[in-house]
Amino acid sequence: MKRVFGRLAVLILLLLPMHVHAWNKTGHFVVASIAYDNLTASTKMRVDALLAQHPDFPKWTMGIPAAHKGKTAFVRASAFPDDIKSDPRFFDAGDPPTPEIPGLPVGSNKRNREWHFTNVPFTIDNTPTVPPPMPNALTKLQDFESLGIFQTQMQVFVLPWLIHLAGDVHQPLHTLALFRQDLPNGDRGGNDIQMLGGGNLHAFWDDRMGTITSNNFIAQTVTTITSRHPKPSQISTDPAVWIQDSVEQRFFVYSFSGKGTSQDKAILSPNYSLNAKLLAFERAALAGYLLAEFLNQKLP
Repeated sequence: MKRVFGRLAVLILLLLPMHVHAWNKTGHFVVASIAYDNLTASTKMRVDALLAQHPDFPKWTMGIPAAHKGKTAFVRASAFPDDIKSDPRFFDAGDPPTPEIPGLPVGSNKRNREWHFTNVPFTIDNTPTVPPPMPNALTKLQDFESLGIFQTQMQVFVLPWLIHLAGDVHQPLHTLALFRQDLPNGDRGGNDIQMLGGGNLHAFWDDRMGTITSNNFIAQTVTTITSRHPKPSQISTDPAVWIQDSVEQRFFVYSFSGKGTSQDKAILSPNYSLNAKLLAFERAALAGYLLAEFLNQKLP
């Protein structure tokens, strides 16, 4: 993975000077599509059977021909952990509990917003930092490493989360927190970095693969990404390695001009934006390949 990013780093240097929520639904659909295409035949059968038992399977596959229901469910399940943020069947911590959901394990109707990220702290001005609170994306992915020994109903619940979180942690700002004198509590994965023209740094990165979710757009984007980034010969199924690889992108991610405050907003140059898209495509390819390998090994 470092070798692949090394080639990108050369391109970034050539383009200097440059001033540049996980992926949106488009990004998650792209990652999941790449992953599904790299599952073994036996793993495809297993994930198809699990997702067919999910209570949202009919919604995910409505109007889809039988031959395509498996991949469609896998791809659409990737957005499930984001979709439930506004789903009245689910509740947030501190809210009155909602009724249990038939087909899912007891207690699985929580939104679990804290699972989506693990903001590894860093500072460039010696501001004291604090470690990521738990649970977080890393601790949950490590929990999911035992996927094969879970009871079937728990696998049905875990699988959409696993698909989603594997995508999340390859968006660098789901793994980073910048601590600075004016950000003593961290920047919440770029959410507190304000950009000239509106929005924040985190949202900017979420949209780097586009915002269209049509089947044609997803398929075209997958073709472009996988042609540029073939599957590496060696990949890791260790979520800690995935996250560390995202953390290593911090020097590019934060290489914009301005501080990102309301008085000194971040300015992202055209070169930054171009390279951000290139890096996002690389991260999506890796996420898809690594997720597929994880499932091929962990889900017999």
